[in-house]
Amino acid sequence: MDMDFESKRKALLKDLSSLKRESSIKRKLSSIKNSKNTEENDPEQKPLVSHSKPAIAVYGNQSFFMRSFLQSLKNLCDITFSEQNEQIINQCLEKSYSAILIDMDEPTDWRMSTDIFSSVKTINPHQRFALLTSKPDDPNVEVLLHRGAVLIRKPVNIGELMDFVKA
Repeated sequence: MDMDFESKRKALLKDLSSLKRESSIKRKLSSIKNSKNTEENDPEQKPLVSHSKPAIAVYGNQSFFMRSFLQSLKNLCDITFSEQNEQIINQCLEKSYSAILIDMDEPTDWRMSTDIFSSVKTINPHQRFALLTSKPDDPNVEVLLHRGAVLIRKPVNIGELMDFVKA
C-alpha cells in the first residue's frame, strides 16, 4: 500500500511540475506581450502602487481554531482556504501567494500537510510556508521546519503572523 501511495505521489508531483512549467511560460509570454503593448501605447506610463491585501493560502480541517483564525484574518488578507490538499496545490499553481499557512494539529492530517509542502516546494522552491501548531517538538513539524518552513505557535499572534506574511 505504501508503494502504491508513493508511486501516485511521485506521478502527481511530476504532473504538477509540468503544469507549473507550462503555466509559467504562458504567463511570461503574456507579460512580455502586455509590456510591449503598454510601452507602444504610453511609454511614460508608470505602474500604479497597489495597497491591496496580501494573498495567502490556508490549509487545515474545520475546527473552532480554524474558524476563529480565518475570521481574524478576513479583513487583513485575501484568503484562499481549503480542507482538500489537492485543491490547495492546484490553487498554488494558478495564483501567487505571499505565504501558505498550514495547520499541523489535529484534526488536520499531518501527512496531507506534508504532501502540500513537498508538492508546492518542488514546483516553487521560493514559496514561503508557515506551520501553525501548539506542538513545535512534533517530529513531523520539525521535518518541515528543517526544509524551510517557519513556525507560528498557537495561540497565533496575528501581528507576528502579518509580519511574516508581509515580509
